[in-house]
Amino acid sequence: MEGDNEEFQHITEFNRLIKKIQQVKSLRDYCVNNNKEPIEHEKQLQELNQQLEIVSQSLSNFNPSPTTLRRYTNLARQLGILIEKLKFGRYGEKIDRNDGLILENYVYNTILQDIDGVFTNEFIGCSVPYYKYSIESDFDHEPIKALLTELKQEVVSNPRPPINYVELHYIHEQIDERILEVARNEYKANRIRENIFRY
Repeated sequence: MEGDNEEFQHITEFNRLIKKIQQVKSLRDYCVNNNKEPIEHEKQLQELNQQLEIVSQSLSNFNPSPTTLRRYTNLARQLGILIEKLKFGRYGEKIDRNDGLILENYVYNTILQDIDGVFTNEFIGCSVPYYKYSIESDFDHEPIKALLTELKQEVVSNPRPPINYVELHYIHEQIDERILEVARNEYKANRIRENIFRY
């Protein structure tokens, strides 16, 4: 367990640096788009990337990593739970895409958060989402359900699971991007339907 604790300390620092780099990149892009000099942000990014490289090397030393394998195996369980929950209500109602809130794509956000927990939480486990239903909902859950089913199959049939957390993080990034692509496509399709029925 001591090795697991040491590895998780590196994992925590790795994820902190990833988020910080994303934040600084956003600030740099804002400066560029508004004709401001991004020199300080470029310098900060260089320093952060150097720190990330050091932490990545440390994580690569845990090779193979039992913690990484447990997280990867748990990913299949989490995907299975998400798949099972994406369904019509008892009386055929659809899932409310914003869960009664202002946030337009609440469902996708919760899916991303639940999957993120598999990769980043200290204790390895699964989250069980709860979705509200509405007879007025226009949310089509089938595209995201199909993707999650595809992702789960890829995980369980992968002949070479990730052997350290750096490899696992790359898988995490790819999963997020594929989910976001489905979200963008579903959102566009929904806006088109709205415009058709509006006129």
